[in-house]
Amino acid sequence: RKVSKYLTEIEYNDPSHSDIIKIVPYKYEGLFAPSASEMHERIKTDIQQQIFGAVNKMDIPVALNRIIELARVKYFQEHRKDDPSCSGFKPEDILKVDPKDLNMRVLEGKPRPLFDHSKFHVSKSSLQTYDTCPYKFKLQNIQKTPSTKPSTHLDFGGSIHKMIDSLMKEDPKNIPTKENAMQKLKEKLVFRAFQSNNEEQYHMTRGEVIIENYLEWRKNNKNEILGTEIWIEFEFEGVKIKGKVDWLEKNANGEYEVVDFKTGKTAQSQTKVEEGLELYVYARGIEKKKGYEKLPVKASLYFIEADKQVAIDLDESKVKKVFEDKIKD
Repeated sequence: RKVSKYLTEIEYNDPSHSDIIKIVPYKYEGLFAPSASEMHERIKTDIQQQIFGAVNKMDIPVALNRIIELARVKYFQEHRKDDPSCSGFKPEDILKVDPKDLNMRVLEGKPRPLFDHSKFHVSKSSLQTYDTCPYKFKLQNIQKTPSTKPSTHLDFGGSIHKMIDSLMKEDPKNIPTKENAMQKLKEKLVFRAFQSNNEEQYHMTRGEVIIENYLEWRKNNKNEILGTEIWIEFEFEGVKIKGKVDWLEKNANGEYEVVDFKTGKTAQSQTKVEEGLELYVYARGIEKKKGYEKLPVKASLYFIEADKQVAIDLDESKVKKVFEDKIKD
Protein backbone atom coordinates (compact mmCIF):
# COMPACT_ATOMS: atom_id res chain seq x y z
CA ARG A 1 0.00 0.00 0.00
CA LYS A 2 1.12 3.54 -0.75
CA VAL A 3 1.96 5.85 2.12
CA SER A 4 -0.77 8.40 2.73
CA LYS A 5 -0.04 11.76 1.15
CA TYR A 6 -1.09 13.38 4.40
CA LEU A 7 1.85 11.84 6.26
CA THR A 8 5.27 13.45 6.17
CA GLU A 9 8.29 11.21 6.71
CA ILE A 10 10.43 12.30 9.63
CA GLU A 11 14.17 11.91 9.24
CA TYR A 12 15.68 10.43 12.37
CA ASN A 13 18.86 12.56 12.25
CA ASP A 14 17.18 15.82 11.25
CA PRO A 15 17.95 18.30 14.09
CA SER A 16 14.90 20.38 13.19
CA HIS A 17 12.73 17.57 14.54
CA SER A 18 14.40 17.36 17.94
CA ASP A 19 11.20 18.61 19.58
CA ILE A 20 9.22 15.75 17.99
CA ILE A 21 11.53 12.80 18.59
CA LYS A 22 12.83 12.39 22.11
CA ILE A 23 15.09 9.50 23.04
CA VAL A 24 15.08 8.63 26.74
CA PRO A 25 18.20 6.75 27.90
CA TYR A 26 17.54 3.37 29.51
CA LYS A 27 19.08 3.46 32.99
CA TYR A 28 18.15 -0.05 34.13
CA GLU A 29 20.94 -1.91 35.91
CA GLY A 30 21.07 -5.34 37.47
CA LEU A 31 19.16 -8.53 36.83
CA PHE A 32 15.56 -9.51 37.45
CA ALA A 33 15.57 -11.68 40.55
CA PRO A 34 12.19 -13.14 41.55
CA SER A 35 11.73 -14.14 45.17
CA ALA A 36 12.21 -17.75 46.22
CA SER A 37 8.47 -18.20 46.65
CA GLU A 38 7.76 -16.81 43.17
CA MET A 39 10.36 -19.12 41.65
CA HIS A 40 8.95 -22.16 43.45
CA GLU A 41 5.43 -21.41 42.25
CA ARG A 42 6.63 -21.03 38.67
CA ILE A 43 8.49 -24.35 38.89
CA LYS A 44 5.38 -26.05 40.27
CA THR A 45 3.27 -24.58 37.48
CA ASP A 46 5.70 -25.86 34.82
CA ILE A 47 5.67 -29.34 36.35
CA GLN A 48 1.87 -29.35 36.55
CA GLN A 49 1.65 -28.53 32.84
CA GLN A 50 4.08 -31.38 32.09
CA ILE A 51 1.91 -33.74 34.15
CA PHE A 52 -1.24 -32.71 32.27
CA GLY A 53 0.52 -33.22 28.95
CA ALA A 54 1.80 -36.67 29.92
CA VAL A 55 -1.61 -37.76 31.21
CA ASN A 56 -3.32 -36.60 28.01
CA LYS A 57 -0.84 -38.73 26.03
CA MET A 58 -1.30 -41.63 28.49
CA ASP A 59 2.46 -41.56 29.10
CA ILE A 60 2.08 -42.94 32.63
CA PRO A 61 5.81 -43.30 33.53
CA VAL A 62 6.50 -39.66 32.66
CA ALA A 63 3.37 -38.51 34.51
CA LEU A 64 4.40 -40.43 37.64
CA ASN A 65 7.93 -39.06 37.41
CA ARG A 66 6.69 -35.48 37.24
CA ILE A 67 4.17 -36.07 40.07
CA ILE A 68 7.00 -37.27 42.30
CA GLU A 69 9.07 -34.24 41.31
CA LEU A 70 6.13 -31.96 42.15
CA ALA A 71 5.86 -33.63 45.56
CA ARG A 72 9.58 -33.07 46.10
CA VAL A 73 9.23 -29.35 45.37
CA LYS A 74 6.35 -29.19 47.85
CA TYR A 75 8.46 -31.02 50.44
CA PHE A 76 11.32 -28.57 49.86
CA GLN A 77 9.00 -25.60 50.43
CA GLU A 78 7.78 -27.08 53.70
CA HIS A 79 11.23 -28.20 54.95
CA ARG A 80 13.52 -25.60 53.41
CA LYS A 81 15.02 -24.69 56.80
CA ASP A 82 15.27 -28.09 58.50
CA ASP A 83 15.94 -30.30 55.44
CA PRO A 84 17.13 -28.21 52.46
CA SER A 85 18.67 -31.26 50.75
CA CYS A 86 15.33 -33.12 50.89
CA SER A 87 17.02 -36.15 52.44
CA GLY A 88 13.81 -37.00 54.27
CA PHE A 89 11.69 -37.02 51.13
CA LYS A 90 10.42 -40.53 50.34
CA PRO A 91 9.14 -41.00 46.77
CA GLU A 92 7.66 -44.38 47.69
CA ASP A 93 5.12 -42.66 49.93
CA ILE A 94 3.67 -40.96 46.86
CA LEU A 95 3.09 -44.31 45.17
CA LYS A 96 1.15 -45.92 48.01
CA VAL A 97 -2.32 -46.75 46.71
CA ASP A 98 -5.30 -47.98 48.68
CA PRO A 99 -6.97 -50.78 46.65
CA LYS A 100 -10.32 -49.43 47.81
CA ASP A 101 -9.68 -46.34 45.71
CA LEU A 102 -9.34 -48.33 42.49
CA ASN A 103 -12.37 -48.39 40.21
CA MET A 104 -12.28 -52.16 39.74
CA ARG A 105 -16.06 -52.38 39.35
CA VAL A 106 -15.85 -50.18 36.29
CA LEU A 107 -12.99 -52.21 34.80
CA GLU A 108 -14.94 -55.41 35.38
CA GLY A 109 -18.00 -53.97 33.70
CA LYS A 110 -20.07 -53.90 36.87
CA PRO A 111 -22.42 -50.96 37.44
CA ARG A 112 -21.67 -48.55 40.23
CA PRO A 113 -23.68 -45.68 41.69
CA LEU A 114 -23.13 -42.25 40.20
CA PHE A 115 -22.02 -41.00 43.61
CA ASP A 116 -21.78 -42.25 47.20
CA HIS A 117 -24.64 -40.72 49.20
CA SER A 118 -22.74 -41.26 52.46
CA LYS A 119 -19.82 -39.15 51.22
CA PHE A 120 -21.75 -36.56 49.25
CA HIS A 121 -21.44 -32.97 50.42
CA VAL A 122 -21.94 -29.51 49.00
CA SER A 123 -20.28 -26.15 49.52
CA LYS A 124 -21.82 -22.69 49.56
CA SER A 125 -20.51 -22.06 46.05
CA SER A 126 -22.01 -25.31 44.73
CA LEU A 127 -25.34 -24.41 46.34
CA GLN A 128 -25.15 -21.06 44.56
CA THR A 129 -24.39 -22.91 41.32
CA TYR A 130 -27.42 -25.16 41.82
CA ASP A 131 -29.60 -22.12 42.44
CA THR A 132 -28.54 -20.51 39.16
CA CYS A 133 -27.91 -23.56 36.95
CA PRO A 134 -28.82 -27.10 38.14
CA TYR A 135 -27.23 -28.67 35.05
CA LYS A 136 -23.88 -27.06 35.79
CA PHE A 137 -24.18 -28.32 39.38
CA LYS A 138 -24.75 -31.84 38.02
CA LEU A 139 -21.66 -31.66 35.82
CA GLN A 140 -19.40 -30.29 38.56
CA ASN A 141 -20.65 -32.08 41.67
CA ILE A 142 -22.29 -35.30 40.49
CA GLN A 143 -20.50 -36.29 37.30
CA LYS A 144 -17.25 -34.60 38.41
CA THR A 145 -16.58 -33.22 34.93
CA PRO A 146 -13.12 -31.61 35.09
CA SER A 147 -12.44 -28.06 34.01
CA THR A 148 -9.69 -28.04 31.39
CA LYS A 149 -9.02 -24.31 31.30
CA PRO A 150 -7.27 -22.50 34.18
CA SER A 151 -9.31 -19.65 35.60
CA THR A 152 -7.46 -16.37 36.00
CA HIS A 153 -10.39 -15.02 38.01
CA LEU A 154 -10.35 -17.91 40.49
CA ASP A 155 -6.56 -17.98 40.79
CA PHE A 156 -6.36 -14.25 41.41
CA GLY A 157 -9.22 -14.28 43.90
CA GLY A 158 -7.73 -17.25 45.73
CA SER A 159 -4.39 -15.45 46.01
CA ILE A 160 -6.07 -12.38 47.54
CA HIS A 161 -7.85 -14.55 50.11
CA LYS A 162 -4.62 -16.36 51.00
CA MET A 163 -2.81 -13.05 51.36
CA ILE A 164 -5.41 -11.68 53.79
CA ASP A 165 -5.54 -14.91 55.80
CA SER A 166 -1.75 -15.17 56.01
CA LEU A 167 -1.33 -11.57 57.18
CA MET A 168 -4.03 -12.03 59.82
CA LYS A 169 -2.52 -15.23 61.19
CA GLU A 170 0.95 -13.68 61.36
CA ASP A 171 -0.18 -10.56 63.23
CA PRO A 172 -3.92 -10.46 63.98
CA LYS A 173 -3.81 -7.31 66.12
CA ASN A 174 -1.95 -4.92 63.84
CA ILE A 175 -2.72 -3.61 60.37
CA PRO A 176 0.09 -4.47 57.92
CA THR A 177 1.85 -1.94 55.74
CA LYS A 178 1.08 -1.77 52.05
CA GLU A 179 4.60 -3.00 51.30
CA ASN A 180 4.19 -6.08 53.48
CA ALA A 181 0.81 -6.84 51.95
CA MET A 182 2.16 -6.51 48.40
CA GLN A 183 5.05 -8.83 49.21
CA LYS A 184 2.65 -11.35 50.69
CA LEU A 185 0.46 -11.18 47.58
CA LYS A 186 3.49 -11.91 45.38
CA GLU A 187 4.20 -14.97 47.50
CA LYS A 188 0.62 -16.23 47.27
CA LEU A 189 -0.05 -15.32 43.65
CA VAL A 190 -0.80 -18.33 41.45
CA PHE A 191 0.74 -17.95 38.00
CA ARG A 192 -0.72 -20.87 36.08
CA ALA A 193 -3.69 -19.01 34.58
CA PHE A 194 -1.76 -15.96 33.40
CA GLN A 195 -1.08 -16.14 29.69
CA SER A 196 1.53 -13.38 29.54
CA ASN A 197 3.66 -11.04 31.61
CA ASN A 198 1.29 -8.21 30.68
CA GLU A 199 -1.67 -10.11 32.12
CA GLU A 200 0.30 -10.88 35.25
CA GLN A 201 1.24 -7.20 35.64
CA TYR A 202 -2.38 -6.19 35.07
CA HIS A 203 -3.50 -8.35 37.97
CA MET A 204 -0.67 -7.10 40.18
CA THR A 205 -1.91 -3.56 39.53
CA ARG A 206 -5.42 -4.66 40.47
CA GLY A 207 -3.95 -6.31 43.54
CA GLU A 208 -2.37 -3.02 44.60
CA VAL A 209 -5.76 -1.27 44.43
CA ILE A 210 -7.39 -4.09 46.37
CA ILE A 211 -4.70 -3.94 49.05
CA GLU A 212 -5.08 -0.17 49.44
CA ASN A 213 -8.85 -0.50 49.84
CA TYR A 214 -8.52 -3.44 52.22
CA LEU A 215 -6.05 -1.63 54.48
CA GLU A 216 -8.29 1.44 54.61
CA TRP A 217 -11.26 -0.79 55.42
CA ARG A 218 -9.27 -2.34 58.24
CA LYS A 219 -8.46 1.09 59.68
CA ASN A 220 -12.14 2.07 59.73
CA ASN A 221 -13.39 -1.26 61.09
CA LYS A 222 -14.01 -0.95 64.83
CA ASN A 223 -15.25 -4.51 65.40
CA GLU A 224 -13.16 -7.18 67.13
CA ILE A 225 -11.74 -9.71 64.67
CA LEU A 226 -12.38 -13.30 65.78
CA GLY A 227 -10.89 -15.27 62.91
CA THR A 228 -10.33 -15.79 59.19
CA GLU A 229 -10.88 -18.78 56.91
CA ILE A 230 -13.00 -20.49 59.58
CA TRP A 231 -14.01 -24.01 58.56
CA ILE A 232 -17.71 -24.81 58.88
CA GLU A 233 -19.46 -28.15 58.45
CA PHE A 234 -23.03 -29.08 59.27
CA GLU A 235 -25.89 -31.23 58.01
CA PHE A 236 -29.18 -30.13 56.52
CA GLU A 237 -31.77 -32.65 55.35
CA GLY A 238 -29.16 -35.42 55.46
CA VAL A 239 -26.62 -33.59 53.26
CA LYS A 240 -23.33 -32.24 54.58
CA ILE A 241 -22.64 -28.60 53.83
CA LYS A 242 -19.00 -27.52 54.06
CA GLY A 243 -17.05 -24.35 53.47
CA LYS A 244 -14.91 -21.56 54.88
CA VAL A 245 -15.99 -18.24 56.34
CA ASP A 246 -13.59 -15.53 55.16
CA TRP A 247 -13.93 -13.24 58.15
CA LEU A 248 -15.77 -13.32 61.49
CA GLU A 249 -15.92 -10.38 63.88
CA LYS A 250 -17.77 -9.27 67.00
CA ASN A 251 -19.44 -5.87 67.26
CA ALA A 252 -19.71 -3.57 70.27
CA ASN A 253 -22.84 -5.39 71.44
CA GLY A 254 -21.05 -8.74 71.50
CA GLU A 255 -22.88 -10.02 68.41
CA TYR A 256 -21.25 -11.86 65.51
CA GLU A 257 -20.91 -10.39 62.03
CA VAL A 258 -19.71 -12.29 58.95
CA VAL A 259 -17.78 -10.73 56.06
CA ASP A 260 -17.13 -12.47 52.75
CA PHE A 261 -14.49 -10.89 50.50
CA LYS A 262 -15.13 -10.57 46.78
CA THR A 263 -12.42 -9.73 44.26
CA GLY A 264 -14.58 -9.06 41.20
CA LYS A 265 -14.38 -5.60 39.62
CA THR A 266 -18.04 -4.70 40.15
CA ALA A 267 -20.24 -4.90 43.23
CA GLN A 268 -23.62 -6.60 43.45
CA SER A 269 -26.82 -4.77 44.32
CA GLN A 270 -28.51 -5.02 47.70
CA THR A 271 -31.29 -7.13 46.17
CA LYS A 272 -28.82 -9.52 44.52
CA VAL A 273 -26.96 -10.06 47.78
CA GLU A 274 -30.17 -10.68 49.72
CA GLU A 275 -31.34 -13.21 47.12
CA GLY A 276 -28.06 -15.16 47.24
CA LEU A 277 -27.50 -18.20 49.45
CA GLU A 278 -23.93 -17.93 50.68
CA LEU A 279 -24.34 -15.46 53.55
CA TYR A 280 -27.18 -17.49 55.04
CA VAL A 281 -25.07 -20.65 54.78
CA TYR A 282 -22.16 -18.94 56.51
CA ALA A 283 -24.42 -17.69 59.28
CA ARG A 284 -25.88 -21.14 59.93
CA GLY A 285 -22.41 -22.67 59.81
CA ILE A 286 -21.11 -20.31 62.50
CA GLU A 287 -24.14 -21.08 64.65
CA LYS A 288 -23.46 -24.82 64.30
CA LYS A 289 -19.71 -24.57 64.93
CA LYS A 290 -18.41 -25.55 68.33
CA GLY A 291 -16.99 -22.60 70.21
CA TYR A 292 -19.24 -20.05 68.48
CA GLU A 293 -22.75 -21.52 68.57
CA LYS A 294 -24.60 -18.28 67.98
CA LEU A 295 -26.26 -16.94 64.85
CA PRO A 296 -24.58 -13.79 63.45
CA VAL A 297 -26.83 -10.74 63.37
CA LYS A 298 -25.28 -9.39 60.19
CA ALA A 299 -23.47 -10.71 57.13
CA SER A 300 -21.97 -8.79 54.24
CA LEU A 301 -20.12 -9.08 50.97
CA TYR A 302 -17.18 -6.70 50.72
CA PHE A 303 -16.27 -6.03 47.10
CA ILE A 304 -12.73 -4.91 47.77
CA GLU A 305 -11.76 -3.47 44.38
CA ALA A 306 -15.00 -1.49 44.14
CA ASP A 307 -14.63 -0.64 47.86
CA LYS A 308 -18.29 -1.36 48.53
CA GLN A 309 -19.69 -3.42 51.41
CA VAL A 310 -23.24 -4.73 51.01
CA ALA A 311 -24.74 -6.03 54.26
CA ILE A 312 -27.90 -7.85 55.27
CA ASP A 313 -29.41 -8.16 58.74
CA LEU A 314 -30.01 -11.71 59.95
CA ASP A 315 -32.28 -13.48 62.39
CA GLU A 316 -33.47 -17.06 62.83
CA SER A 317 -36.68 -16.63 60.86
CA LYS A 318 -34.90 -15.13 57.85
CA VAL A 319 -32.18 -17.81 57.75
CA LYS A 320 -34.70 -20.62 58.28
CA LYS A 321 -36.88 -19.36 55.43
CA VAL A 322 -33.95 -19.40 52.98
CA PHE A 323 -33.01 -22.94 53.95
CA GLU A 324 -36.60 -24.16 53.72
CA ASP A 325 -37.55 -22.33 50.52
CA LYS A 326 -34.32 -22.43 48.51
CA ILE A 327 -31.91 -25.04 49.85
CA LYS A 328 -34.24 -27.84 50.99
CA ASP A 329 -35.66 -28.37 47.51
